[in-house]
Amino acid sequence: MKNLIFALVMLIATLTASAQFSGGNGTQTAPYQITSKADMLTLRDSNLNRPNFMLQSKYFKLMNDITDSITEPIVAYNHSQLLRWKGHFDGDGHRIVLAINNNSMYECALFGLNIDTGSVIENLTVDGYVKNDSGYHAAGIVTMNSGLISNCINLATITSVTAYAAGIACLSNGTIDRCMNAGTIDGIYFCGGIFSSIQLFAIISNCVNTGLIKSQSNGGGIGGQISSHNAIITKCITTNAVEVGSAFVGVMPAVNATITDCFYDIQMCKYKAVHNQDHPGVTGLPTHLLMEELAK
Repeated sequence: MKNLIFALVMLIATLTASAQFSGGNGTQTAPYQITSKADMLTLRDSNLNRPNFMLQSKYFKLMNDITDSITEPIVAYNHSQLLRWKGHFDGDGHRIVLAINNNSMYECALFGLNIDTGSVIENLTVDGYVKNDSGYHAAGIVTMNSGLISNCINLATITSVTAYAAGIACLSNGTIDRCMNAGTIDGIYFCGGIFSSIQLFAIISNCVNTGLIKSQSNGGGIGGQISSHNAIITKCITTNAVEVGSAFVGVMPAVNATITDCFYDIQMCKYKAVHNQDHPGVTGLPTHLLMEELAK
């Protein structure tokens, strides 16, 4: 009897969720369809009202651009419980416009606080702006990544009045692959085109930054700080200037982290690769040769 009741509850929850979105049932073959700002707000409310339950491991697909600006994170910061994104979101090459400007949130990004282990955000472009007036952490996609972010682009201007501003993710111990930042990143310290700080077994691969890094300390074209000896950065390129910091990564206390096959523009950036010093695996090239590397 208990099993039957539980099955009925789950069926009702699934049917209710399906009715709330624009289609689909949340499976890999029939993902929930996101077509509007209203669908994104439904996604936000589902995380707030039934965190880590109904939408856990569900699949979502963006069916078109959303230009009606999203003004709040999908996974909001909550002092009473740690809310995480647990699911698979496929942007399908579409764009979401952001207008997140909140002085009461600690974590400002489209997916807010945390992409959980095993979760995926892919094929998504974000535009507009994200501004955190109250504390740390502002990013285009998420402030903490423990899953996989793949083939995502940030065009938004990202601003933190203190620290940790990044195009893709502020903090990451997961994987960021084939992502690009073209937005201006503005903060006090630990600012980067792709990440602010990477930890544990983080992997950053095949990423490009073309955005200006307006840091006042410890900024980097790709990232602000590497804080894990096990982190890996490979095949990444940055082409724009860093106002204060280093051309590629601002600081790297974790001296045994691995960086390979990476490049920066010596004509655009006056600083050296890492901690304003040359670093194995990071090569400075003049602009025309860097463009050839990008074309490969």
